[in-house]
Amino acid sequence: MRTDGSGGEILRILTIMFLILLCLISLLCLYLELRISILHPSNDAYILQAVGRGILNGLMPYQEIFDPKPPGIFLLNTISLFLFGDRTLMTILIYALSIVFVVIALIASWHHAHRLPFWQFIFILSGGLLVGMILAIWHAKRAYWPDFHATIFCLFYALSLVIPMPQKTRIFLGGICIFLVAFLREPLILVFLSIGLLFTAPSWQSFTTTLILPGSIGLVLWIAVMWLLGYLGPYLDIYLPTIMIRRGSEQFIVWGLALEEMILSLWYISPFFVPAIGGMTTVVLLHSHKPKISRTWKLLMGHWLRFFIALLMTMIAVYPFDIGPAYTGFAIPFYSAISFLWLRELRIAILQKRLWVIQISYGIVGALALTVVTYPLLHQTELKEINRTNETLPVQEKIAMELDAILDECGQERYMYFGPMDQFFTGLTRHSPYGPAFFLGVNLIRKDFHGRGILENARRTNIALVWKNGIVIEKDAEPYILDATAELRQNFQIKPWSCMRHDFTDDLYVLLFRKIPI
Repeated sequence: MRTDGSGGEILRILTIMFLILLCLISLLCLYLELRISILHPSNDAYILQAVGRGILNGLMPYQEIFDPKPPGIFLLNTISLFLFGDRTLMTILIYALSIVFVVIALIASWHHAHRLPFWQFIFILSGGLLVGMILAIWHAKRAYWPDFHATIFCLFYALSLVIPMPQKTRIFLGGICIFLVAFLREPLILVFLSIGLLFTAPSWQSFTTTLILPGSIGLVLWIAVMWLLGYLGPYLDIYLPTIMIRRGSEQFIVWGLALEEMILSLWYISPFFVPAIGGMTTVVLLHSHKPKISRTWKLLMGHWLRFFIALLMTMIAVYPFDIGPAYTGFAIPFYSAISFLWLRELRIAILQKRLWVIQISYGIVGALALTVVTYPLLHQTELKEINRTNETLPVQEKIAMELDAILDECGQERYMYFGPMDQFFTGLTRHSPYGPAFFLGVNLIRKDFHGRGILENARRTNIALVWKNGIVIEKDAEPYILDATAELRQNFQIKPWSCMRHDFTDDLYVLLFRKIPI
């Protein structure tokens, strides 16, 4: 479309200003979501930090201190603690990777929009940027979670399939990316593979170069790194069986519910985001449709089949343990890949003047703009959390400081924590708690290993911090917890040792000392 004269120039300026306004709104929402995630992290952030501290203190993950996550996120916390003494590196990475997310969307949009006339250029660029910004806002809610980092490497892989590059470089980058995804959050391997499937041409050669060779490189790298770190044995012997037991203890996935949760997660962002993603998917599915029976059949057996397999793999990824919003963010790379394919089809449609694709895409861009505009209105209560003071953190920091001081005074390297996971001071102490299970909760899944470890911890610790309000005893874990409780009652006392110079006062806990230290 051409516009001449001053009226056309004014319209161009107004269009660019409106796009800039939408981007500024998106950036503001992105910043607020990041700040909220950083100021009010979930308990998982402190659990990961506790394992990272354990590694820094010489403990073996999974074997001596356990959390059901891959080792990559533990090591990031370890490096942050080593360099800064806290989560500073993690915070820097959160901001940096959020910027990278937006830049990837910008590069993909620019690639599909370049060398087009102004209006078509703005059309594609605005669509790609808006969907990228919206997904980045959603991604920001995942800060400190392992999938926050793994998602970026899925996006790098998708981008490598979009922009031109030598085939060997693409294969190598794909191998590095799938290794890092596996090292950070394994369920996203399925999403990674689904992305490759979406971009794979219907040929064995394409399947080999897009999926098999990168996957092989990633597997070799993963085995080599895990072996060099000494984590391979504990990972295979302890971590994987625990994950399989947890997964096997849940009901088999109900595909309709998994798909429903994915749609509801889009609706939660904004009701307008559902038709936007739906429209992109429609364009991608019908990209080569022509009213011929033979061609439709080939389409069904080729492109559509690959799409539905990719969707199925994504649904499995977002349902690793249960149905709910905690894992629907795993699908973010899948939606990004769909948006990249939509941009490609939109460019082709503009060049070939396929009006139906262009008309649907006008509606998609409009829905994306409405998503951006309505997001701060729909989430204003949530965004106001940035002004809320984290009242729990000072209490937990006080417990950690007092406990560290007492352990130093009495020459103790570790302590036992006997309480629920929602008390996160274990991630703030310099001394590591006894493990592998260092709180009562989901990591008592393997009663033979973690449950028995609770009793062993009670028998080898000299100092124990016990929850005053009683323990909620799981049915299968009851013998271990009861035996540990009996050990604490029989061999521990509230009276502090003479070495203790700091008082420990807290409404939630009682500090117990072994009567005869070992």
